[in-house]
Amino acid sequence: MQPFLVLLIMITVLFAPDSSAAANKKYFSLMAGPSFRTDADSSFSGSRVAGNPGGEQDVDIGAVGGVAAGMYLPDHLRVEAELALRNNEVGEPLPGFQDWNVGAVTLMVNGYYDIPLHHAIQPFVGAGMGLGLATSSLEDNFGFSDTDTETVFTYQLMGGAQYRHNDRLTFFTAYRYFATTDPDFQFGGVRAATQINSHDWIFGVRFDFE
Repeated sequence: MQPFLVLLIMITVLFAPDSSAAANKKYFSLMAGPSFRTDADSSFSGSRVAGNPGGEQDVDIGAVGGVAAGMYLPDHLRVEAELALRNNEVGEPLPGFQDWNVGAVTLMVNGYYDIPLHHAIQPFVGAGMGLGLATSSLEDNFGFSDTDTETVFTYQLMGGAQYRHNDRLTFFTAYRYFATTDPDFQFGGVRAATQINSHDWIFGVRFDFE
């Protein structure tokens, strides 16, 4: 319950209407890119699995996309609320199983520092934290399939560069390291404990409001 409370307080502070916030410019952004999830250290157990196998699973390149709404703060700072979606497929999950997809829908609060340089291209760094709904589907070679979800705590570290095209429009690209607490999925006879960590490369556009 504590992560939910922390996230709620951060979002409330971000969008609370007060006299100082009214003077700060707001923005909306869109982003998407490839997600390189690290090989997952997974373990399996249950009545449909023999021998409780485990170990690293090869993960295919996936995708990430999302939207964010935020505001500019003094001292080259920004803060935003972000809704994002990630998904990856495991190459060879287990003998007898053909498909295993793992993804997450996340709601995060991100903070950025725009490094002040007198140049059209400006670097930035940032970090974020929040909550995610991890979702996984598993299918074997005999027609059995099931889906499970689990709430996880999420965090990410970011670094990139942005180009301000005009007073309203900014293009950006960034590297992100994304991670969650380890989900534990249940698939009706199969228990799969795994990890969700990824190296993402995103491309996006930001629209400023007056």
